[in-house]
Amino acid sequence: MFLVYLLVTKLLRKKIVWTVHDVRPSRVRHPRLLNLYLCCVRALVDAYVFMSPSSEAEFKEIFPRAGKRATWHVPHGPYPVSTPSPQRQGEMRERLSGGTNCLLVGFVGDLRPYKNAEVLAYLPHKDSNGRDVKIVVAGARDPCDPTEIEVALSCIPVRHLVRIRERLTDHCLVDIIRAVDVVMLPYRRGSNSGFSMLVLSCGQRLLCSALPMFEDLRNRLGSPWVYIFNHRAENLSAELDTGLSRLQQDTVDIDAKLRLGAFLDDCSFDHGARQLRVLYERLIT
Repeated sequence: MFLVYLLVTKLLRKKIVWTVHDVRPSRVRHPRLLNLYLCCVRALVDAYVFMSPSSEAEFKEIFPRAGKRATWHVPHGPYPVSTPSPQRQGEMRERLSGGTNCLLVGFVGDLRPYKNAEVLAYLPHKDSNGRDVKIVVAGARDPCDPTEIEVALSCIPVRHLVRIRERLTDHCLVDIIRAVDVVMLPYRRGSNSGFSMLVLSCGQRLLCSALPMFEDLRNRLGSPWVYIFNHRAENLSAELDTGLSRLQQDTVDIDAKLRLGAFLDDCSFDHGARQLRVLYERLIT
């Protein structure tokens, strides 16, 4: 039905723009049918919009002929989070830390296999200042894979694990992100991470796996906002220990906050809409 709609659109001499979110769709029942379908879509579109340079590079490596179409970059927009309340943030941190002076590492949102919860067990038990490291795992488990995530979390000592099992509301999710010291995204795969933009919209720092989409963020923002670790390293414990140590050595000063603000403004929905308008006008003329 969708291909018919696209074909009619082309017959009416309209332009079709495809915003590529996931370069490689996952959980596909019929991959051969999907490949045929996407082949037809690629033949009908007039331009592509990519959310990051790495996703464009990956897409064109898989589909070289896509390079003949016009391409544009419009990054994932930030989220309109509420103004933080210091009192609420303090109360949430007190609840998560149990009133102790510790380093809180957040692993939040819906728990899915591709998010690589196995990495959490390799986090150090103490930070570079000798404080306990507590891992806040907050979010509902993926019903399609009930055992893998639980097995991964069972490897974390109980005293270092703070578990919130229910699906979080948007307000609670933002409160937890702001209350921890760093949010960890050890993903196995991905072409675009909207969740990383949510974390940055909350003014929080990131410790991410070495995927191209996170390296794009690191290249634009750098420390003290985005830190990368090799999620395929043989000595994963040492890799994570180094990442946390680097994060603790850097401070979030006024200059860093201004850089983050400028980055979020550059990714704003208004700015993205202006960029898309330029693309549409070029296609029309």
